[in-house]
Amino acid sequence: MIDVAKHLKTALTGIDGINTVAIGIEPNISPKDYPMIRIVPVNAVPDDSLTHYERIQFDVFVGLADKLDKDGYELIYETLESWEAEIKARISTNANAAFFWKGT
Repeated sequence: MIDVAKHLKTALTGIDGINTVAIGIEPNISPKDYPMIRIVPVNAVPDDSLTHYERIQFDVFVGLADKLDKDGYELIYETLESWEAEIKARISTNANAAFFWKGT
């Protein structure tokens, strides 16, 4: 599971405007970490004898700093939508695994 999480971290690193990408949600997040992406494993199902694929579910959290509120919620939603599209694009073009988007 950790290898897949590391692969996701690498794929999501470098998205314009994101300061930090990490696996898990650490207890001491600071303002300098924002905007951020956190990759959290939530479920793993061992491979079965038919497909030989392991299914791993990750939640991907995107956090914004409060300072964007001064520009209004419209900018916040536009920014989040842009990052969501970039996350989807980076995940869907991954050749080492099959990724499925479950929702926002």
